[in-house]
Parts: sequence; structure tokens; C-alpha cells
Amino acid sequence: MLKKNADGNLTHAANLSCIMVNVTSATNELITASSDIARNVQEAHNQVSDVDRDGKILSNDIRALNGQFNDLTGIIAT
Repeated sequence: MLKKNADGNLTHAANLSCIMVNVTSATNELITASSDIARNVQEAHNQVSDVDRDGKILSNDIRALNGQFNDLTGIIAT
């Protein structure tokens, strides 16, 4: 009876050990995935910043072209 209980306890211990290895592995995968997500979010933020900067530059260029067009219109009208 004691041997049967000891064998059962060893089996449970081995199963728990396997479960802990799987939990550790899954935790490491989650940490890696979290790091990847954080890196992707940062890259997306950088791209949005680039688009915002380019939009401001484009807006300034359009204003300058509009001013030049108005100057040309004034010259042609005279």
C-alpha cells in the first residue's frame, strides 16, 4: 500500500514538473510576444509621427504655392 502511494506521489510530482515546464515556456512566449507588440506599437507611433511631419511640410508647401499662384494672378491681371 505504501509503495502504491509513493508511486502515485512520484507520478503526480512528475506531472506537476511537466506542467511547470509548460507554464514557464508559455510565460516566456508571452513575454516575447509582449516585447514584439511593444516594438510594433513604437514603430507605428514613429510612422504616424512621420506622416504628421510630412503633412505639415506638405501644408506649408501648398501655402507657398498658393501664394505664388496669387502673385502670378496679380501679375497677369495687370
